Amino acid sequence: MKRTATGIVAVFMLVVAAAGAAAQPTASDDRTVRLAGPSPDATYGYDRKNPILLGGMAERDFDKRVETYFSLLFSADGQPLKVLLNETCCPFRAPGVADPLSLQVIEAGQDGKRPFRFYVNGFQDGPLHAPRGLLATLSEDNAEILQGALDNVRAGFTDGAIQALRPLAEAGDMMAQYQMGRVLADRKDFKGAYGWFLMAAKNGHSVSQAAVASMLDAGTGVTADEQAAASWRRQAASNGHAGSLMALALAALSGNPDAAATARAASMLRLAADLGDPAAQAAYGAMLIQGRGVPKDNFQGLMWLRVAREAGNANAEAAYTALAASQTAQTMARVEQAADQWSKRRSPPPVASAK
Repeated sequence: MKRTATGIVAVFMLVVAAAGAAAQPTASDDRTVRLAGPSPDATYGYDRKNPILLGGMAERDFDKRVETYFSLLFSADGQPLKVLLNETCCPFRAPGVADPLSLQVIEAGQDGKRPFRFYVNGFQDGPLHAPRGLLATLSEDNAEILQGALDNVRAGFTDGAIQALRPLAEAGDMMAQYQMGRVLADRKDFKGAYGWFLMAAKNGHSVSQAAVASMLDAGTGVTADEQAAASWRRQAASNGHAGSLMALALAALSGNPDAAATARAASMLRLAADLGDPAAQAAYGAMLIQGRGVPKDNFQGLMWLRVAREAGNANAEAAYTALAASQTAQTMARVEQAADQWSKRRSPPPVASAK
C-alpha cells in the first residue's frame, strides 16, 4: 500500500485530460474547507461506500485539505485529532474516467490510542460534514477563536471565553456549544449549561446527550424528567457513548431480569467493551465466563478480563488472577495474544446500536 497521495496526482491529471472536461471534479472556488455540520448518516466517512468527498487531487492541494479538514475534528470528549496514517486503498470507478481511481484511508486520533479510520475521496468534492461520533468546529476561523477561548478558560478568564464562544455556538458550531456548556457548568450556571448541552445534543454529540440525560435525571438546571432522560441516554448510547451503554445495561440487569433483558444487557456491554470502556470489558468478560446472556466462553471471557486488567480495572485484576490459576500456560499465552491483538487493531466506527 502506498503511504501518501502524492504519487497518484500526476496519474489522475492524465486520466482527467484524456476523459475530457466532463470528468473534472467539482472543487470549491476558493478551496476553503468548511463543514456543513454533523453528518445525518452514521456511515459517512467510516464506510468506503460513503466516503468524505474532500477533492483536491486535481488542484494539487489534497494534502492541505486533509490537514485542514482533520484540524476541525475532535474526539467526543473534545480532544484534537491528528493524522497518523494516509495511504491509498479501495479502487473505484468514476463517470467518464477509463482507469480506476483510489480512495485514501486516513487514520486520525491521539498518540497511544486506537485511531479512527476514515475513507476519503480526493477526486470528487461535495458538502463536507463531521462524521458521527465526533465533535467539530465549522471552519478554520472558528477553530482559531475556539483555541483562544480555551486558552482563556485554562487561564481562568472565563468571561472572555464565553464572549468569544457565544456567537459561534449560536451559529450552530457544535464544539462551541459543548464548550459553552462545560464553561457554564464549571461556573455552576447549570440552567445555562443545560441549554448549550441540549443544542449540542440535538446536533448528535454523544457526550452532550449523556450530560443532558444526567441533568434531566437529577433535575440539575432543568425540571427533572425521567422519561426524557432515558430517551437522551438511549440516543447517547446509539452514538457510541460507552457510559450510557453501561448505564442501560445495568438497568436491564437490575431486579430479576428475564432472558431477553439479560441478552440485551450483554449486547450493550459488548458494544461498550469494544469502545474501550474498562468497566464494560470486565463486566462483559464475567458474563462470558458465567454464560449469562451469551453462550459460555471462558477463552473470550478471559481475553476481555485481560484487556480490562491492562487498563487498570480492579475488578478485572482480581477475577483474572483467580481464573488464570486454573488454566494451562498454553491457554493463558493464547489469551494474552488475543488481548494484545484486540488492543492493536484498528478502531471501529464510534457509532453503536443500542436497542
